[in-house]
Amino acid sequence: MSLAAIHAQDDEKSLAPPETGVAIGDNTVPEATPLFFDEPVPMPDKDSIRIRLKKLSKTTQIPLTYNNTVYSFISYFAVRNREYSKMVMRRTEAYFPTFERILKENGMPDELKYLSIVESGLNPRARSRAGAVGLWQFVHATGTSMNLKIDWYLDERQDPEKSTLAACKYLKYLYNRFGQWELALAAYNCGPTATARAVKACRNKRDFWEVYYHLPRETRSYVPQFIAVTYLMNHSKEHNLLADYFEDYSDYHTLYTDQYVNLEVLARQLEICVEDIQKLNPVLTKSAVPAYLKNFPLRIPSSRYHVLMNNYCSIMDSCSKLGNDELITEVNPFSEKASTRASFTHIVRKGEIIGNIASKYHISVKEMMAWNNLSSNRLKYKQRLVIWKEGYQKNEDKRQIARIETKPFKSKKTYMVQSGDTLWGISQKADIPLSKLKKLNKLRGNEVKPGQKLLIG
Repeated sequence: MSLAAIHAQDDEKSLAPPETGVAIGDNTVPEATPLFFDEPVPMPDKDSIRIRLKKLSKTTQIPLTYNNTVYSFISYFAVRNREYSKMVMRRTEAYFPTFERILKENGMPDELKYLSIVESGLNPRARSRAGAVGLWQFVHATGTSMNLKIDWYLDERQDPEKSTLAACKYLKYLYNRFGQWELALAAYNCGPTATARAVKACRNKRDFWEVYYHLPRETRSYVPQFIAVTYLMNHSKEHNLLADYFEDYSDYHTLYTDQYVNLEVLARQLEICVEDIQKLNPVLTKSAVPAYLKNFPLRIPSSRYHVLMNNYCSIMDSCSKLGNDELITEVNPFSEKASTRASFTHIVRKGEIIGNIASKYHISVKEMMAWNNLSSNRLKYKQRLVIWKEGYQKNEDKRQIARIETKPFKSKKTYMVQSGDTLWGISQKADIPLSKLKKLNKLRGNEVKPGQKLLIG
């Protein structure tokens, strides 16, 4: 997650973003080449930026601290990488109204909408090398613990509304745990365990800047980036940084469907590009609506909705015939119903290679690479890999992958902790209050270890 290519230096005063193009929000952006009509204005002096941030901070719930690191990132986004900043600004009209509404409904700070810029560059299909997906960059384990549905056909981490609700839920938990927004943001980036470890190393001090040097290198730059983006989005005019147009996906009608729909066929029938439909429906990972989804809200561009309604029967009949069998075979060649497959996470151990992992789970290397968007066979220590297995397996397979069952909590009263689990996430999946879960297992803290058995009812 986050702008991982930009790292904080040990000496804050020497920190400066890189000189060349970097991968930001999973969108590799070249160094900006200013045009004569879009000249970057010289960076204001540091005192001016400090005063602006202090004034802006009076209107936000999250502190907007000024320091040399923040100034460096403001300079980077306002001067050296203006093209990236303009690209993000073009997307704000498409997503910010949704963010603002959901944040307000959940009593969250409005400025958290800028966190999605740091995470994904406002790209709902963004995918990081660590497997984080969507506008809010949830990894598989965290996404499922937030009740986001992830299967072969759809990924709700890519759904703007559902992923934003999940982000609110997770950020609220982090804020309640650490009692300070900057530390909550740090935990969103590196995880609550690493953040708690940094706090403990500083004798339980609850201030981000006091625990700064005990946090992972990437996280040290994460909060300053958020502050810089928040500043720039509110002072873009002062830096002559304006979007030349806005992307807007709000002009659509919703068709609720219970049948399989081939999006490519539908696009041809409506005489539009399939990308136009995919942009309106980012939750779909394939170019189709699966038949097992009932009452699925398929968004259609308003300009072509009348064409669909006037020829509804013939168009939907055509969309239901081509590619359904091929798609089922592609996503799940072992079953008549692709929805019977379930997924879990494998964390790479020291010395493990991709071939051995594939053999362990009786899958092919090609499948594993496709599932995890891998371009090479090289794996990193502690890298998370998504593994898909048939929902109904032989007994020996079930012993290997304890998390294969899609509803483990209805038939069991104990749960074995898996790698990546958190106590709060387990309480959410088991539908049991965190306090009750801790009391049942006589736990004082929130730490759990893989292999640990917990009573859940």
